[in-house]
Parts: sequence; C-alpha cells; structure tokens
Amino acid sequence: MAPLAWPLLWRGLTTCEALQAEKQLLDLGVGEGRWQRSDSRAIGADDDRVHSVSVRGAGTETLVMVHGLGTGSGIFFRNLGPLASSGAWGAVHAVDWRGAGLSGRPAYPARTHDDAVDWLVEGLEAWRREQNIETMTLLGHSMGGIAAAHYAARHGDRVDRLVLVGPAGVERRRRLYEKGDSALYDFASRLWEDGYHPAAVVRALGPWGKRLVETYAARRFRCVVPLSDDEAAALGEYLHACNSLPGCSEKCMNQLLGPIAQPRQPIAPLVEDLACPVSFIYGEHDWMQPASGANVARRRLAAGKGASCVVVPGSAGHYVFLEDPAAFLDALLRRVGR
Repeated sequence: MAPLAWPLLWRGLTTCEALQAEKQLLDLGVGEGRWQRSDSRAIGADDDRVHSVSVRGAGTETLVMVHGLGTGSGIFFRNLGPLASSGAWGAVHAVDWRGAGLSGRPAYPARTHDDAVDWLVEGLEAWRREQNIETMTLLGHSMGGIAAAHYAARHGDRVDRLVLVGPAGVERRRRLYEKGDSALYDFASRLWEDGYHPAAVVRALGPWGKRLVETYAARRFRCVVPLSDDEAAALGEYLHACNSLPGCSEKCMNQLLGPIAQPRQPIAPLVEDLACPVSFIYGEHDWMQPASGANVARRRLAAGKGASCVVVPGSAGHYVFLEDPAAFLDALLRRVGR
C-alpha cells in the first residue's frame, strides 16, 4: 500500500493502547507493581473523568503533581519512586489535567480565560474530593503551574505549600516582535488566536505523527543521566498517546496564554497573595524565565510570606525533574523543609 494512503486508514490510538504506553513507561521508571492508577469522576458526562497514578511512601503528608502542556502524569516517571522513598510523603500522586493526558475527553466548553481556569480547577478539586485528600503539597509544572496557582487561590485550605516548577504565565514577557514586524510572527499569531494546537498536527499526520513525536522525545531533553534506549522509546510512545487521543483541554493553551507564551493574566499577583509558602524551581536553561519566579519570591519575602526560588545549575532546562532528577529531588526536599 502506498505510504500516502496510510493517513486515510489510520485509526489513531485507543484508550487501552494509551494505558499500555503509560504502563510500559511507569514500569521502567517506578517498577512493575509499585504504582497504581485510578480514574475519578469529575463533573460532567461519563467520559469526564480525571486520571492519576500514585505511589505510596513512608511519610504522612501528600504530594500532588500536575503536568504541563502536551504531556501527562507519566512525564514524572523518573521522580515518582524517589519522591515516595524520600520519607517526606506518605502518598505521591501525579494527576492528569481534566481533558488531557489519559483523562477522559469530554466536550470542552471553555471559551474564555476564566472558563479555562474553572475547567482545570474544578477537575482537580473533584479528583481531590473523591481521593479523600484533606491537604497537600501541590506541585505544578509549566502550564500546570497556572492551574496549580489558581487552585491554591480558590482552595487555600487544601494546599499546605505550592511548588511551581518552570511555571508558565508568571509575569508578562518582553516582546521580541510586535504585529507587523514579521510576516512569520503575524502568521503564527493568527494560528494561535484561532485556537490551533500542535497536538492537532500530530493527529492529522497519522502514522507520521508518531514518528515526529518519537523524534522530538529523543532530541528534546537535556538529560544529565541520559535516558536508556528503552526509556526513550517508551517516553516517545507515551507522549504520542497523550497527543493522539481526541482534543480537549489542550485548547486552554490559547485561552490562558497569548502568542509566544505571553500570559493573558499573569499569575504573579495571585501567587503573591497566597497564605501558604511558595517555592519556585527552575533548570538553569529553562526558557520560562527564572527571573520571574525570583521576582515573586522576593516580593513575598518582603511582605513577610514564605517563599523561595532555586535554579538548578547544570544542563537541565524546562523539564528539570526529568533531565536532572537527583538535583530536582534535592532542591524540592530542601525547599519543603525536609
């Protein structure tokens, strides 16, 4: 059969295949039988469910981690075991956004920034209630940092400490281009404002999308301890699974952020008002501007509120927890007072 006909017959991944990709990755990173998965009913239709994976530890407190855009809870496959073994937490949960990762894919109703925030926060709160978690250390990575900050603002009695890892949308970024400066920038901006998302390209490419994601996964990360061939292959399979399932809350990217990751509403004022301690963690080469986290931490400290900002030195970038897991664990434990 001619290769050009492949996309016409491409059926995409099933949920069962996506779950198998998650299992393969977590068995490599955590160990077979050492982790559990669960699906909690959110608010809407039967397929409005929030997926999570959990590892039990020897401590008494709870750590909840929320991933960034285009990934899922499996992105923490190098961290779940060490975090649970650290003695700091009795349970470590990695939660897929409502409508992302391996969570259900119901119709996405959000049309505005506030709608998108409601969608994400309500999904996480529904998951917390069903899991019967009283309080938690809440960690959000990248776009998950935006969701985590808003959750902490609305449900402050449930968050003991907020940890933001390479968070998006902290402060407005310096614009490199303005409208009219570059035809390419103007074209990209129009696509962004019209709601286009990279995952739609992955789905449209069919079998070629899988190869594209696997190539990206093999080249993207600046790992201090390189991924094994099996880990790199499993991570590529998993990321493809997350991005080939039907589109849903990936659309919040265009509602929470403007073109070139410019926040519609910066979270800095929100984070500065929180009563709980706040910690920022960045890789040295994180493109999310560590100076933004340092600015917020400095203003919180000046106001007498608990805050810290650490930049992990070395080659790690935006995925510091994946690229340098030992240094990330050390930074996290020192910042939470363990």
